[in-house]
Amino acid sequence: MLQDYNQLNSRLNFLKIMDAEIQRSRNYCTDLSLCILRIALEKREPELDESAIDRIVSSVGNIISGEIRQWDILHQYDGQSFVLLMPQTSIEEAQKLCDHIKCVSGECILETDGISLKFQCGWAELSPENNEFGADLLYRASSELQNVN
Repeated sequence: MLQDYNQLNSRLNFLKIMDAEIQRSRNYCTDLSLCILRIALEKREPELDESAIDRIVSSVGNIISGEIRQWDILHQYDGQSFVLLMPQTSIEEAQKLCDHIKCVSGECILETDGISLKFQCGWAELSPENNEFGADLLYRASSELQNVN
């Protein structure tokens, strides 16, 4: 089922869903991973308008929603970042999926409108022994972004 980029979850709704998935993961002793995918756009021409950037971010959102599984939850976290919550997924599987998404997105959007596209990813996996919440996973994944070039 293709999830339309324009119908991605609101932040409050996403946080509620994330907390419910964390509880489900604990109850059933299953893996749960989260990825923050940040799009870095490098403008070649300084006079490019924001509509070109918005079109590219929208295209990446549509590409991601077409590549994820039906039970994964996608949220546009801020202007150029997406959060992908992956129930029943180990950190290794999450990294493979995110690498695949980066390749597909990069192939579909190559140097469009004078803008080159790069990605940064940060991952976090739920630690069942810790009493973590959604905010903890987001913080750990965000911290990982700082280490990605």
